[in-house]
Amino acid sequence: MKKIIILLTILLSLTVFQLSAQAANLIEVYNSAVRSDPVSIAAQLQVLISEESQQQSEANLFPQASLDASLSDNRLRGNDIADQDYTGNAIKLNIRQVLFDMQAWRDNEKFELLIDKSSDEYHQAQSDLMVKVVERYFEVLQAKDAMELAQENTVTMKKNLEQLSALYKKQLVPVTGVYEIEARLDLAYSIEIEATAALSVAFERLYEVIGERIEKVSPLKEDLQFSAPTDDIKKWLDLAMENNHFLAANRSNVLAAKKDLQVRQAGFAPRFNLNFIQSHQDTGYDNSPRPETDTSTLMLSYSQPIYQGGGISSRKREGIHRVSLAEQGEIESLRRVEQQLREHYLNLKSDVLKIKANRHLIESEKKRSESMRAGFKFGTVTVSDVLDADTDFLKAQLEYQKAKYNYIKNQVRLKSVAGVITEQDIIELNSWVE
Repeated sequence: MKKIIILLTILLSLTVFQLSAQAANLIEVYNSAVRSDPVSIAAQLQVLISEESQQQSEANLFPQASLDASLSDNRLRGNDIADQDYTGNAIKLNIRQVLFDMQAWRDNEKFELLIDKSSDEYHQAQSDLMVKVVERYFEVLQAKDAMELAQENTVTMKKNLEQLSALYKKQLVPVTGVYEIEARLDLAYSIEIEATAALSVAFERLYEVIGERIEKVSPLKEDLQFSAPTDDIKKWLDLAMENNHFLAANRSNVLAAKKDLQVRQAGFAPRFNLNFIQSHQDTGYDNSPRPETDTSTLMLSYSQPIYQGGGISSRKREGIHRVSLAEQGEIESLRRVEQQLREHYLNLKSDVLKIKANRHLIESEKKRSESMRAGFKFGTVTVSDVLDADTDFLKAQLEYQKAKYNYIKNQVRLKSVAGVITEQDIIELNSWVE
């Protein structure tokens, strides 16, 4: 059974985590993500789409020109008329300029607001990408550290088993101690396999973001200082209200909905157009022959909807509901941003305390483990006491690593929610890795 477990561990290690000669650092991983992240690329395309939609709406306010031409071959036959064969041609130029169209004007203003919304969503996607890259990168490092600690634990259990087996052969310890270490060793193998699999999953999650498969990332430096945020929570909330792109996008969405309501309310507004028509033709009604004529027409037109089956009133009511819907979305976004900011702020402060506490805990558990081993030699403690001390020492190291990586992730999350995260933060964070 042990040989099978060892073989599975080796196979997982070879197929999932093969060390390459060059490790990728955080900036390299981030640059790969920028080039290939579909979410941010889609958000950028949405900005371009919104800009084109605004251009199309604005085009309705500029002169519209059309040219129509026709060429016909006509044969006229009848009982009381002479047969005629003739050709006909006509050409007409129509130029129209909107003088007053409240609905078209407000529709153009609505699309300008939608550009702002798309732009804010794009900046939010960039911010989310930075957070995602940092999270996935350090998830890999955390999984790698966990795997290495699991491997060390397996080696320690093997040594324990060898030493206890030698003592058992000399009849210095009971067989129950050997059985207990064998069980703990099997558990260590299981934990190592699980940690190796978790590392493979972490690399796959990183691949999802950057679109490239890498085999190694630069580890975190050892001599790092972890400090709690100095500003109080109110300053961070003020930053979020001013800079958070998610909130800005929802505000633009409310303004766009209100402008759309004005578009719908303008459904009954009158419209004035100026038309100029220049035509040349040699056929009349039903392509009948007529002398060539040139006609120039300058026309001021007026139109105003009066009744369209209640459709305009219904569209107004729909617009009112859409404004209410957008306002509820803004309220929900405000609550979400405040909740996230408070959560990340408190977690960050807690992470600093956990890091300090776990540093001391590691030292204490190490001393306890060493004292247990010494006590076992003198027969004052049991095998279970030694193994429990080793397990607690391993847990303390894992908790310390977890607290460090959580601190880094909560730090970028806090800046992202506050709307102040930039690529410079990625550059500075990259100095934390080797």
